[in-house]
Amino acid sequence: MPPLTSQTNTTTGNAPFGDPAHVPIIARGAERVDVNERKIINGGGADVVQLWPIKHKFAWDAYNVGNANHWLPTEISMQKDIEQWKTLIDKLSEIREGWVNLQNNKDFYNANKTDIDRINEIIRLRASHARQIVQRMEVKEWFTDEEKRYVDQDIELFNEQNAIADRLNKKLGG
Repeated sequence: MPPLTSQTNTTTGNAPFGDPAHVPIIARGAERVDVNERKIINGGGADVVQLWPIKHKFAWDAYNVGNANHWLPTEISMQKDIEQWKTLIDKLSEIREGWVNLQNNKDFYNANKTDIDRINEIIRLRASHARQIVQRMEVKEWFTDEEKRYVDQDIELFNEQNAIADRLNKKLGG
């Protein structure tokens, strides 16, 4: 096939679109296609869905900005993120045992029941949410709205957990 230039006529010489061997001839620098030359039956090469040459630069710029600001989980490795969430689960499991054991200290537990129960609930909740997030990330699926809320909530729960832990540790003398 001869090379295409801006002078190449892209509307003639193409096989009909019904032909499986048909390859539309559209190239950068080609003249704009006149839609009126497109035939419905036994149509030639007047391809209405022509990208080049771009007629409206603003539309092309908007398309490129959209592509630059969009990614899919399959395009970017989420392994480091997954490992961080798994580490969080492990750490929460480690500290949970100590906070649960405070329930065995009856006097301290009765004096601080609300805080001890709340910190245990926060740890259980954060670990549960993290497990759901890891499962979703490992199969490379989009987060549900609920899982997005889990991610946003985790910082608030972390801050609350630390505030309660500081309060209880002061009371324990630590």
